[in-house]
Parts: sequence; C-alpha cells; structure tokens
Amino acid sequence: MDYIIGFLVLLCVLVFIHEFGHFYVAKLCGMKVEVFSIGMGLKLLKFKKGETEYALSLFPLGGYVKILGQDPREEVAKHEEHRSFKNKATWQKAAVVLAGPIANLVLAFFVLAFVYMKGAPTTAPVFSRVVEGSPAALAGFQNGDWVESIQTPNANIEIKELSQLQDVLDENLSKSLTFTLKRGDENSTITYTPTSLLQRHPKLGVMEERGTIDGVEYFAPAASVTTRVRSWADQQSLPYPFQITQIQYTAKNATQATTLEIENFYDFESGWSKAISEQSRESGQIVLKGYPIVDTPDGQEASPAEEQEHNIAWNHVGNAPASNVNDSGFVSTEMYLFKIVEGSPAAKAGLKTGDILQSVNGEAMTSFVLFKRRIQELASKGETIHLEWLRNGELLKSDVNTRVVEVEDEITKVDSKQFQIGAAFLALKAPPPLTMIKASSLGQAAQLGWHKTSDLVRTMLTSFYHLLVGNISINTLGGPITIAKVSGDSFTRGLVPFLQMMAFISLNLFILNLFPIPVLDGGHLVLFAVESILRRPVSIKALEIWTTTGVVFLLMIMGVALFNDIDRMGLFQIFKS
Repeated sequence: MDYIIGFLVLLCVLVFIHEFGHFYVAKLCGMKVEVFSIGMGLKLLKFKKGETEYALSLFPLGGYVKILGQDPREEVAKHEEHRSFKNKATWQKAAVVLAGPIANLVLAFFVLAFVYMKGAPTTAPVFSRVVEGSPAALAGFQNGDWVESIQTPNANIEIKELSQLQDVLDENLSKSLTFTLKRGDENSTITYTPTSLLQRHPKLGVMEERGTIDGVEYFAPAASVTTRVRSWADQQSLPYPFQITQIQYTAKNATQATTLEIENFYDFESGWSKAISEQSRESGQIVLKGYPIVDTPDGQEASPAEEQEHNIAWNHVGNAPASNVNDSGFVSTEMYLFKIVEGSPAAKAGLKTGDILQSVNGEAMTSFVLFKRRIQELASKGETIHLEWLRNGELLKSDVNTRVVEVEDEITKVDSKQFQIGAAFLALKAPPPLTMIKASSLGQAAQLGWHKTSDLVRTMLTSFYHLLVGNISINTLGGPITIAKVSGDSFTRGLVPFLQMMAFISLNLFILNLFPIPVLDGGHLVLFAVESILRRPVSIKALEIWTTTGVVFLLMIMGVALFNDIDRMGLFQIFKS
C-alpha cells in the first residue's frame, strides 16, 4: 500500500505543478482555459468553476490543460478570438508552453531548499581507504581522513560532501592543493597535486578521466574475514568466510555487555583491539555476530546467509588471542579467491578457491581496485603477469595469462572488452560514511537548494549526452514500474528521501519536456520558431506529420522503458525457463 500511495502522491504533485504552470501563464496572457485535468483518459471526478472544468482522470501518468484555440483546426467564435491560443503573440504562446517545465524546475528548487532546512544526508568527504605504498600514502594521507577544506590557487573551499571534493579535484588537475583534514580529534594539512585517472563517474557510472589522489578509495573493505592456516583464529569454530556485523563483550569489572557495531574491516580491527584490551588475559569472551558468505544458486556471486552468533572464549594466558586482528590470524577476504572458472587462465596457472592473492609483479595487492587496474594495465601492454598467493600458509607463484572478455557493465548496461584471468574475488565493500548537511538559515537553504538543483541538471544533461552517444545503454531507461518502485522505496524511508526523489523526477520532467520532440513542450517551441521565421502558421498537413512523428517516437521510447521494467522484474526469465 505504501508503494501505491507514494507513487500516486508523487505523480499527482508533479503533474499538478506542471499543468498549473501552463494554466497560470495562460490566464495571465488572457487565454480561456477550458479544462484543467490531472491524469488522462476517463474523468473520475470533475467540477466547473468559472469558465474552466477541473478534472481528476483515470490514468495518472500525465495531465493536460485545454486552451481555447490550441488546436488550429478548432472553430473559435468571433467574440472569443481575442482569448484563443492561436491568435495570441508568439512570445505569449511560448511563455505558456515554457511555464510547465519551468514550474517543475521551481518545484525542485523549493523542495531541495526545504530538504536542506530539515537536513539532507549525503556521502561524507572521507578517504575511507588509503592504499599502502601508494602516492597518497607517501604524501601522508591516512585511512579515515575527513576533508574539511581545500586551498586551491584561487580560493579556500569548504568541503561539505564527497561530490564537491571530486569537483574540486576535476577542476584543479596538475595544480598544487593544500588539504585540511580532520583526523580523529586533530587537524592536519597535506599538500598534494591531483592527477588524471580513468575511473567510474559516481553518479552516471560511465568511465572517464577524472581528477584523483592516487591511492585513495572512498569505499572501505567490508568486515568479511577468513583466516591464516594454523593461526589462533583458524582454531575457532567460525564458518569462513564470515562477514562480521557486531562485536559483544563484557569489560573487566563491568556489569553490562558492550556492543560495537561493525561497518567495515577497519571497525573490526579497532573493535577487536578494544574488546581484547578491556578484558583479562587469563579469561575472556567475545561474541561475534554476522553472516557466513555462501555461493548463490547461479554460482556467479557471493551473498550472506542467515545471521549467526559465535562465542569465542579463552581461559588461560596461553590460549588468549592477540589484540591485533592480523596477529590473531584474521585476514580480510578482499583478495580471497572465491571461485576459479574451470579451464580459465587462473586455473591453468594453478590458482584454487581459498587462495589469498599476495602480489602482482612484486607489488603487494591489498586492494581489489588496485589489482583490477594493474591487470588491465599490464595486459594492455602485453607484459608478463606474475602472481604470488598464499595456500595453507605456503607462498606459491606462477605467471598467468589473460583472456579478453565481453562484459556488460552493471550500471550503464554497455558491453566493453576487459582482460580477465577467470577468478572471482570476495571483495565486498562497506557502505560509505554519511554526513548531514543542514542549513542554518533560509538564505543558506536557498543557496544549497539552488546549487543542488543546478548540479542535478548538469548531471542529467550529461547522462542524456552519454545515452545519445552510446556510453549508457537504452536498457537503463525506466518506465512507470521503475518510477513506482523508486517512489515507493523513498516513501517508506521517510519524508526527506521522498522529497529528494520528487525533486529528482521533477528535474527530469523539466529537461525531458524541453527536448525538441514533437508533442512535448520543446517540440511546440520548435514550431513557434519555425512560424516566426516563415512569418505564417505551419500548414495543417505539416503539423499532423510533425505530431504523428512525435507520438510514434514517444510510444517507442515508452515501449522500451516498459520492456526494461518487465525484464528487471525477471518475468521474461519465466518464459525462457
């Protein structure tokens, strides 16, 4: 029910605002508005006030405002010609058409400004991981550094969210920047010059050259662990690999247990150290909660099973674990080989499930992102790839070949060629840290709302460009089922997520309606431009061809979007099976 309510509220508000824009400006221009309808098709409710009939119609995917004389074939009584659409000046007709999309833009701005008054959660500008030995690590950056501000050659910029940090890096390639960082309770400054690196756009999913701090990653590894053979951890009864979500223990002289929430592997490291140090070496107990990682039925991915709880206890000093997770024998699964494809280069090189990759061509591999990048770089240059890995405590090594595989990108749905060795790693990511942006005044809320509005418009225009040139597949388009799902999801999460989704879709309507496509508002503006050049109305026949072309095009796009919706639901798989 929440999904239906969220979907209907979202559509009704967006359609009302859009049509009200047309309605209001038409009235300002002295036009006679005959019908104002929310929805299309059969009128479920209607009433008349003044000269306008107001209606709520059956299909909520749209609405309309019927203005006297809007159809050039319509006969208009002589005494009402001065109020008909077709007899108004071109600029007035254009204003009426523009008013709908502009109303959607204004709605998005006010909604986002209100969201910032309430407080908007966003991804924090945190370096979740700094890869050991990388240029970033050598410059002094550390795991968990929170960027507070960046001194550029032109200004000192306060950084509020991760996307803003990325924008500064993009705009200041090869320029020396000074980062002010919050590191625990202290502040630190580091000077670094960002370089260009091919990486995924965080919002669009396309691969492009972007500014980067080499070695910084914005996602920390999840707290999924395995063990070294014959270590203390290996002797415990946990099912490995295991993803940890909580640590519970009772400190010395305490009457209540302490519970630590574990979000990532670094939380596990610090939480484990805290749990050990606050208990006696002679005896103690730790409860680990989490999920065993198991194979999915299709054999392609890993997924967590049902939550489990495991007690780890010791009763003398000789059996006590170390306070360091590595010394205790716990190892992150990031470079853990979860699956080897039969007959693949990895299999031929001798790699097996359960191996833990150590290095590529002598370079230590502590990050799966770094591993993928190195494999692509070496294979594209035709260089030999030499791997080292651990198996049952023994270090093994071998050269490995690669094979070119056509892979569909999970975000853009575009096929691309990649070099692969035929191995699947258990490189699970933790959610990124969040922060709250809350305006302290109406003025700041308006400023933040407008900045977010303009940023979303730029991102959407860029995404449409990538869609046109083929960098993003048409298979990513969503139809009414997708809109219903995302609106329902956001509605169940609360007011702020729902309003953010409303602003996002409202801006989509703003942009889409301005496209020069027949039937859409942008198509009408094209006709007005042609009429201004010809200094006469377009012929009825030309208008019919123009309109029919637009209807057919929109029906095709809607058909593709609906097909994608059904495909995402997996209904086509039923017929295939």
